[in-house]
Amino acid sequence: MMPRRLRRWLRAPEAEKNQTLQRWARRERQLQSSIAELVGVAGDIQGLAQQDLPPLEMESGQESETPAERENEAETPQLGLKIDK
Repeated sequence: MMPRRLRRWLRAPEAEKNQTLQRWARRERQLQSSIAELVGVAGDIQGLAQQDLPPLEMESGQESETPAERENEAETPQLGLKIDK
């Protein structure tokens, strides 16, 4: 039989992992909610401007590695934060 202290020590990493996963899930929900609200505000602004603003694009923060990927990204309409005129 293992001593109690050893059992607790062996369970600690699993408990820490579960807490971290819960924290990440909560943060992800917050980010998704914030993005949805921001897109809504952008839509409201476009509505107030009577569609005079160009469509918005989401910046992914990642660069494409091939020219083909860049072309595919250019063809995909996205809604987000980047405005190019």
